[in-house]
Amino acid sequence: MRKLFYLFPITIILLFAFCEQRQGSPRIKIENGIPVVYNSIEPEPIPGKPSKMILEEELSVGVEEGQEEYMFSFIPALDVDEEGRMYVVDAKGAHIRVFDNSGKYLQTIGRKGKGPGEMLMPWSIHITPQKEIMVLDSMNYNLQFFSLKGDFLRSLKIPMGMVFTDPKVDSKGNIINIVKTYSSYNEKNELIKYNFESEDVALSTDNVIFSFSHPKIIYMNSPRFIWQLMKNDNIIWGYPEKYELNILNPKGKPIKKIIKEYKPARTTQKMKDSVSQIKKRRGLDIKVSEETPAYRRIFVDDVDRILVLTWEKAKTEGKDFEVVDVFDPYGIYMTKIYLRTGIVVCKKNKLYTVEETKEGFSVVKRYNVIWK
Repeated sequence: MRKLFYLFPITIILLFAFCEQRQGSPRIKIENGIPVVYNSIEPEPIPGKPSKMILEEELSVGVEEGQEEYMFSFIPALDVDEEGRMYVVDAKGAHIRVFDNSGKYLQTIGRKGKGPGEMLMPWSIHITPQKEIMVLDSMNYNLQFFSLKGDFLRSLKIPMGMVFTDPKVDSKGNIINIVKTYSSYNEKNELIKYNFESEDVALSTDNVIFSFSHPKIIYMNSPRFIWQLMKNDNIIWGYPEKYELNILNPKGKPIKKIIKEYKPARTTQKMKDSVSQIKKRRGLDIKVSEETPAYRRIFVDDVDRILVLTWEKAKTEGKDFEVVDVFDPYGIYMTKIYLRTGIVVCKKNKLYTVEETKEGFSVVKRYNVIWK
């Protein structure tokens, strides 16, 4: 860790010198005491460094008919442990299915219900640094913890009115979550570390890491506050009104900013049709903007490469793909990839996705990542 600390300023100086020599290339400047990395609209990796992220499909788990263990109803999330075991959330089935590195079914964790180890609507999953499985049950208003072997460990109750979306656990065992509060015109987002006492969530406002306010959501595709936990408990967050990513240390102090030029994508007719259906079904006055935000989601791999799911679409061989921008750990826009999904886990040069087949059923896919 200390070596990395010493190397970081040297790397910044070298990158700065290199970037200043090439007009239009990524450049790093110090602004308000922190490095700001400026990127062009197209990838410009550092010469001699990888510039392509090639994906080779090597595994698909899921069938439309056959063994029930391999049939999924709705997958909102998945995670992968250090051994390559895949933990797949089946929200409607109210359980977690576990598969080994070869895709073989191992076990089912949890079942439908309200008791210990039981779930109603599991929505997110996180393999913690403490080697536990944390599952958010959005209908039981709790966090369920299991061992990697599937044994139920404990359940933590979330008070009514406190919304958890995609909580993470840092290396110290703190649970970090975003809390949203609303006033007449603004939405306030606070990243907070939680302490836990007995079986209830004990919240202390002294543990607020970061606070950010923005106008209340007006349109279906308005910008929303987005964040992820990185290595060394650093935090990356963004409000995609513009293409900026902010990195904080564990105490909430800014340590880097990444900026990228971009051209706003136009809202697709598919989204407009989807909004129209919701209006008709629920009778809600929902609007959709003609232009999309800068990006939709942020993912971070195990070496702090940053994958940004944009609203841009690409069509290849008649198929629609999502465009994902890939930044190296220094924030340099190195390449872009094309995926069929918005759910991504990337560990040990393996990329895991949840995709829908042309027949309409969900599968988990694993790709081998080759850097060139």
